[in-house]
Amino acid sequence: AQGVAQGVAQGVAQGVAQELTDIQKQILELIQNNPQISRAEIAEQIGKSVKTIERRLAEMENIVKFIGSGYSGHWQIISAGDMEKQQND
Repeated sequence: AQGVAQGVAQGVAQGVAQELTDIQKQILELIQNNPQISRAEIAEQIGKSVKTIERRLAEMENIVKFIGSGYSGHWQIISAGDMEKQQND
């Protein structure tokens, strides 16, 4: 059953990734490369406004979240295992 659950969770994560817009994929890639990146830096690198980045991040709240605050905080990409755990809680 563990293998089936893991496969389902991976499928969910891949399905979520496939539904992302190009901007969201770019945001995710930037966060993967630098978990401490700021919203302003993301906006600058993608060529969009900070407001646009904030809206896209809000749409991605089940995929990525900011841990901590300010300069000491960092982005965390929620893994398929975390998604499964949240669904079971």
